[in-house]
Formats: sequence, C-alpha cells, structure tokens
Amino acid sequence: MATSIRESCALVSLAFALLLAPINATASPQVLSEEAWRADILEMVATVKANHPNAYLHTSEEDFDTAVEVLLSRLGDFDDKEIIVEMAKIIALVEDGHTRLSFPRQHNELGFSFSHSKPKEPTDAALNFTSLPFRFSVLEGKLYIIEASEAYRHLLGAEVTAFGQTPSEDALKRLSSVNYNDNEMTDILLAGDRASLPDLLHALKITTSAEEIPLTLRKYDNGEAVEIIVSPLGDEPSALVAPEASATPLWLIDKASPKWAKLLRKERAHFIQLNQIEGGMPDVMLADFMREEINKAKKARAQKIIIDLRHNHGGSGGYSRSVVNAIAASPYNEYGKFLILIGRETFSAAGHLLTELEQYTDALFFGEPSGAAPDSYGDPKRIQLKNSGLDLRVSRLHWCAWRAFETRTATAPHYPVAYTIDDYMTGRDPVLEAALTYKAPKGLAALIADVSAATDHWDGAIILFSRFGTDPRILDRDLSKFAGEIIAEAQTLEAAGRDLPALFLYDIARRLDDARAEAYLGWARTALALGEQGEAENAVKAGLDALPDNEALLDLQATLAQ
Repeated sequence: MATSIRESCALVSLAFALLLAPINATASPQVLSEEAWRADILEMVATVKANHPNAYLHTSEEDFDTAVEVLLSRLGDFDDKEIIVEMAKIIALVEDGHTRLSFPRQHNELGFSFSHSKPKEPTDAALNFTSLPFRFSVLEGKLYIIEASEAYRHLLGAEVTAFGQTPSEDALKRLSSVNYNDNEMTDILLAGDRASLPDLLHALKITTSAEEIPLTLRKYDNGEAVEIIVSPLGDEPSALVAPEASATPLWLIDKASPKWAKLLRKERAHFIQLNQIEGGMPDVMLADFMREEINKAKKARAQKIIIDLRHNHGGSGGYSRSVVNAIAASPYNEYGKFLILIGRETFSAAGHLLTELEQYTDALFFGEPSGAAPDSYGDPKRIQLKNSGLDLRVSRLHWCAWRAFETRTATAPHYPVAYTIDDYMTGRDPVLEAALTYKAPKGLAALIADVSAATDHWDGAIILFSRFGTDPRILDRDLSKFAGEIIAEAQTLEAAGRDLPALFLYDIARRLDDARAEAYLGWARTALALGEQGEAENAVKAGLDALPDNEALLDLQATLAQ
C-alpha cells in the first residue's frame, strides 16, 4: 500500500526527532571543560575526606563514593550549572549545616546565608545563578512570597501552589536534595531561599526552563488563583519590598547589629536581641553588655528579660558564657523571668548557647525549633575550588552536646509558637507576644506538666525534670513528695482528656517513687485511652513487680487478660 503524503511527513518528522534526540540529551559544559570539572570534584571530595571528623554519619562511605563516581561518569550529560547542582547533592549527603557548597549568585544581596563573610565570586560570572524577583519563605508547610520587586508588590503574601506542573510540596522535596542542614528547620529555611533560583529549579526538573518560570499562586487578599510567568532579574542591582504593615515588629528593626536592647516599660520587660555570638572588641564586650543590660532591667524593675536569638547564626562559641554567667548570677535566673526566643536561623554557636542555657539556667524557650543540632560539627575549613572558584566549606571539629547519647536534631522550644503569613503581612510577632504575656506555673511539677502539654515532644520537660536532682538551690528534695505533685498534675491532664502528656507524667512519678500504685494505674489508664493495650499491660506488670499485693493492680491485670 502506498504511503500517503501525511504519513510521509509524519515519518520524516519522527526520523528528524530521533536524529536530534542524542544531541538534546547531552549538555556539554559551557565555561569549564570536563577535565576542569573533574579536577574540582576530586578536590571537593578530597577536602571532605581530609577534614570532616565524621562525614559518613548520615550516609555510608560507599554511597558517598558511588555518587561521586556516577557524577564523574556523566559529566558530558550536564551543563556547568547542572554540574554545580550535582556537586551540591553530594555535599548534602553529609547532612551537616557547616559543610556546604555555595551556589554562586548573580544577586547575592537577595540570598540567605549562614556565613559571617561575604561569598567569593566564581572564576567566571557565567557560573552565577540568576534570581527571581521574589523572596520566599516556608510557613506552616506552605511556600509564600514574602518580598517582591516593585512590579510584583501586589503578589506579596501569595501562596505558591505550583511551579508549572510541579506542586510546591514536590518542589520543596526536590530542593531538599541540595540543602546542607542539621535538621528540618534548616532544610525549610534553605528550600524557601533556593526556590528563587531559576537555574536550580530547571536543573532539578521542577521547571522546564530557567528563562521563564511559570507560577501558580493563591493571592493573599482574596484567595484568587492566578498563573504568571516570571523571568529572572537582569544584571542591575535589585531591591525587594516587604508588606507595608502598620508597624515594623521589634525583632525585624535591626538584624545587622551584633547586639542591642530596648526596655519595654509598658510590658515591664527588657528585650535584648543578640544577632551574633561575639566578644565585642573593640566595642563593648558581650560580658559587659550583658551586665549593663541586666542592671538597666533591675533599675527599671522589669519583671522579665527576653533574649531574642532568632537571627543569630553563631560566631565565637567561647563568648556564649558571657550570657550564661550573667543570667545565672542574676535575680532573673528563675522560671518565667528569663525567656529565650528561638527559630530556624538560631544556628551554630547560638545553638550551642541554647544547650548551655538549658544546662545551667532556668531559661525557657519560645518559638520554633533551632536550626542547629545540640550535637553537631563546625569550624569549617573554607576553600575556593581551583577551576570554578566555587566556595566550599567543610567542618573540622565535633561540638559535643552536654548530654550523653544526644539524639535531638534541634533544640525545641518549651512553648512552640507558629509564625504565619498573616503575622508577616500584618507586622505581628506572636513569639514575642507569647513571651511577654507568659506567667510560669507555680512549682516545678506544674511547670513540667505545662511544658509537657504544650509540646508534642518531652525533651524540654525531661531536662526540667533533671534539674530537680542537680539544682543546688532546691532545698526540699523529697522524691516521694515530688512524685505526688507530679501525679496530681497528671490527673488534671487526664481529666482534661490530655492522655499522652498525662501518661508521660505518670511514668515520671513511678520512677521517682516506685511504691505509688496510682502512678502505675494512671499509666495503664492513659495507655488504654490511647488504644495501647500492650503499653497498659507493661504498666501493670511494672506495678506488680514493685507492689505484688496491690489489689487495684491485680484487678486491672485480670481485666486486661479477659
């Protein structure tokens, strides 16, 4: 049968597409040769292996080396920026916030960085990643536009629901593959920042182009769904605008100064913002600054001191003792009088400050979990890779946590406070508001119960509990009496339907005094209320091991056996 003209044209088109397919599937470097990239990759790997104390804590050496070998074998498949992205994926396997390969940016002024020094330029400006005219942030699991160029001011506060055909949730997961981080908080911080890099979006196949980025948005003011196509910014310097709130919240007034303070007379509180852990030379030493500010608070009869660490990326860790010693020796070292505001940017030496505060003071934390793990790595060696000039940092020291076998990936707040897009758009600071209005419950047992009920974890409550045995200021250390106080708090929570924190408190009480049947019975009751038959049986068994003749426990054992 003869072939029609339409069929012939279709066959020619197919043959032409097949002819071009290998060409389109291979992307050669545009700036550096494959040999130059190979040398830089090997230099990167050698720096990690020679300096990091434990590069294979979160990945095996075999998997790390395999990722390197795969990249080296596929250099011809990628262009320059795609190679940079693949290199960043390898470094991200280490999962260490101080070990990082920075993306060179055309607009450094728009990017976020934990570093205390300015980024170095690559050897060729063509390696710089372009930027969108937006700054994004992940709030409550969703991606929002929090700053924009003047032309896009009307989109401030909008939720980004998709990049082209890629839902934002999926895009954030893909961005995680290149993020250096200690924990989830660092991850979402960096994911929000890097969502503004078109070259990265394209390399991760979030978008099909780096030149035109399609966004699906849900507008802040009316919830209207809109679709736009955005191009990267040009070479000219760019400034972004923020929402015009009625007032700038206190914590955003001065993020650049290492330290500053303000007396809040109406609220009878003294607010101190520490944006860097530093000695202060040649200006005011941190120890002197803290002494002076505490004296100001006392003279003004402030009832509490609030220290804001939400912009603190660290510094020189040895100076953190200036804060710890000043507070520990002051009348503000009392639960409810010394409050710390923390968040995803509380990192490095600031994270270590938190561990010292929880160890030696009565500090209570408000806000988000920190961006730093209590047990972490730092003090990185910084180099520029020879051919590309890419900025590489690799940790050299292990900063041990104060608790043995520390497994926390972050220091969590005693009182979690979510920061929403509504807060941002209206200029509210719910974290500071919570601290200003906070009144600590009377007694350590009540505080432990309050913190247990406020969180979905018990790390903070456990550390508070440990201070009962280590704080020399406690004069009445009667374990049985304290167990009774804990049981009373557990019963209050149980009556309110808060079975999980109540179970936790009952478990604490039986460890304090193993002769209290109500601790085991309460443990079993709350376990049953949570649908945990096995846990209830464990509670009864533990109770009968300690109190073999207790009738209530024997009756419950018989009931559970039916």
